[in-house]
Amino acid sequence: MERPDNRLEQLLNGFVYELFFQNDLHARDLTLFDEAERAGLGTLAGLEGAALVKAAESFAATHLIPGARLRTMLSDLATLDVVRIIEGRE
Repeated sequence: MERPDNRLEQLLNGFVYELFFQNDLHARDLTLFDEAERAGLGTLAGLEGAALVKAAESFAATHLIPGARLRTMLSDLATLDVVRIIEGRE
């Protein structure tokens, strides 16, 4: 199993891809920001320290596991040409 911080890092990377390549992602129905908001990521705003760590781990354990919508979207990123080129997976 991946560590929660790795999964959260992958989500952050996905957000960056959506910021820069929104048309590419949205054409494939990859809407990470919207899905993360629906999943409750915004509830972490304002938390600090141990409370933030606990909430982030809980979010990852619920929404960034195999089969979860956000996890599936992150996996689907690897099928986009722009992502494969950037990550050197041509």
